[in-house]
Amino acid sequence: MALFTLGVIITGIKGVARLMQWMVPVMALLWVSASLLVCAWHADQLPAVFTLIVKSAFGWHEAAAGALGYTLSQALTAGFQRGMFSNEAGLGSTPNAAAAAASWPPHPASQGIVQMIGVFVDTIIICTASAMIVLLAGPVDLPANTTGVQLMQQALVNLTGDWGADFAAFIIVLFAFSSIVVNYIYAENNLIFLHADAHKSRWLLRVARC
Repeated sequence: MALFTLGVIITGIKGVARLMQWMVPVMALLWVSASLLVCAWHADQLPAVFTLIVKSAFGWHEAAAGALGYTLSQALTAGFQRGMFSNEAGLGSTPNAAAAAASWPPHPASQGIVQMIGVFVDTIIICTASAMIVLLAGPVDLPANTTGVQLMQQALVNLTGDWGADFAAFIIVLFAFSSIVVNYIYAENNLIFLHADAHKSRWLLRVARC
């Protein structure tokens, strides 16, 4: 992956943009499609899943927990942390990409709408697709503190068989690769802004990134 990453980032922001403009929609579509297929295969469990979501959000136990200031602050902190690193809203890095992008029609409002849609797609569509997979899988045979990739892979295995773990790993590699490449572009733009030695500094950054 390091060599492939280097091969992409040496093309600069234009090369990265050309790759990401088709890679990101494809990997997002693959993940959402997989979630929809899983939901279709287990449609009989969907009412129970939605009931669980509502009960978990508005039950008496949850209301009592929410009334405690500490519990509420912990929930808000965790939510902000996960949301920020999910869609970068409020992090301050996304404007790097937005400023370099070309929207149509060429107007600031158009670019703003694109950025809002990005947050919606990531937070509402992608995260909901992931949540539905985990909830449909029900209890998984893993330690209670297991989260993240392991939980998602085991959920897919429970729902679809062994190929689910390989598919989840493939999608995660795509998302990780796109994050690595795009964050490099952010760093390169910062070097340019600081008027650093363009040629030398960029190559040092590329080697360090890979």
